Amino acid sequence: MDTFVKSLTDFKDHYGVIWFYVAGFITLIGTAWRLRNVFKDKPSLQIVANMVTENKDDLHGLLTIEITNLGKRKAVIKQIIIPLQSASDEMSSTLNIGKKVVEIKEHGGIYTWQQVLRQRVNFQSYQEGADSFAYGEVYSTLGKMQRFDFKLLTDAEWKLIEQSQSSRTILAIGPTVIMDYKKGFDNFESAEIKLNLYPRRLSVLQATKRFLDDAISNRTVTHQSLQTFDRETGEAKNIFQNDIQDLLKSIRENGNHLWVIAQKLSGPDYDGTRHKYVERKSQILNSFIDLLQGLDDRFSRYLKITE
Repeated sequence: MDTFVKSLTDFKDHYGVIWFYVAGFITLIGTAWRLRNVFKDKPSLQIVANMVTENKDDLHGLLTIEITNLGKRKAVIKQIIIPLQSASDEMSSTLNIGKKVVEIKEHGGIYTWQQVLRQRVNFQSYQEGADSFAYGEVYSTLGKMQRFDFKLLTDAEWKLIEQSQSSRTILAIGPTVIMDYKKGFDNFESAEIKLNLYPRRLSVLQATKRFLDDAISNRTVTHQSLQTFDRETGEAKNIFQNDIQDLLKSIRENGNHLWVIAQKLSGPDYDGTRHKYVERKSQILNSFIDLLQGLDDRFSRYLKITE
């Protein structure tokens, strides 16, 4: 009897140790998986910024910063700052765009900041060829700073803004044409104005065609092509009415969605949603095909010099 009890005790002690190590191994695997999720599924931010002139109640600069969260966890933006060359009475040494904490949803959530500029701002800048660029910094819960760059307005564009603010008129479009801002751009287009606007409007049309054609041919868009589209169509707010402005905005938003989808489809299908992204991608590309076919008609009334 004593021998049986001793054997049973030895068996329990032996396999108890084994189960202890098995349980420890399972716990270790679980911890490693949770750590993997923390680091792999963190927020991933895409930042696109551009500066254009805008003509609504007056002529001014408009700085737009768009942040897309491509990650699998929400992102919290704490601050967006843009360094300036020097401080003044009107401004500090940085231009603070984001003044409140903002959450951006995961899986393609987008948030946009806009800053109206009615006077020249001396950003810390650098040159690339004939163009000047400035940069900004986004601070988020990722625990690091992310930099973005944007093209600055030209001296001629700032001069027009300063003239508009001081005299409340827009010295625009041609050397002999002066338009009172109170009349509104939409209600005042002579043949001379249309003639002067023609090459700028045609340039926007051609840039839009290139963007749509490239997206359809490649079945996706790139970060660079989105930035090029923003740059080449940036002045649309000054030379088109709301119909074309809304059209370009819709193309830009769908282009951004297409870019986000491309990032999703390039990785593993962890959550089984690949088919939804494929379907949405097909819908966007089909809409681009329809837009490209009818684009000339949408722009036609702006490219007529006389009625």
